[in-house]
Amino acid sequence: MYYAILLIIAGVSQRFFIYFFFDNKEIFNIVEILEINLLIRSIILINSTIFFVSSIYILHLYFKERSKKEIPTNNFVLLKSNRRVYRVQTKDIIYIEGLGNYVNYMMSDGKKITVYQSLKKCLENLSDDFIRIQKSSIINKNHIKSYNNESVEMTNGEFISIGNSFDFNLLPIE
Repeated sequence: MYYAILLIIAGVSQRFFIYFFFDNKEIFNIVEILEINLLIRSIILINSTIFFVSSIYILHLYFKERSKKEIPTNNFVLLKSNRRVYRVQTKDIIYIEGLGNYVNYMMSDGKKITVYQSLKKCLENLSDDFIRIQKSSIINKNHIKSYNNESVEMTNGEFISIGNSFDFNLLPIE
């Protein structure tokens, strides 16, 4: 209903615009402006333009969402530390510890890679296997050995405390 009213208003407005600016009419004649054939043509032009623009916009949104959902084909993260770039497999990251503007990546081989980055940015670059269990720690769910209400024991034997607002439904039950 509102769409039809809006189309009629837009069609009449377009007819006024065409009448005064393109037809070069100096005398105001409402009958010529509101001639039904020309008015219908204006409404159809506006309607087809709206459909064309909205279909382009919908396609844009579709491709934007599709690119967000694309699963990365590789499971690697690039970490810049000490003027070197490390290519690390995400399965080798046991947990990530935040230290202000720096984070420590604790690896399964015992290495610790320190990177200038926020924990929030780290979590954006990682898969769903990683969860933030407190303000300064992100863990890899695949490296959990055991857990209780207070802490999580990782496969390297380290215990990481759990924050008060942590949702335990995110941890694997198996």
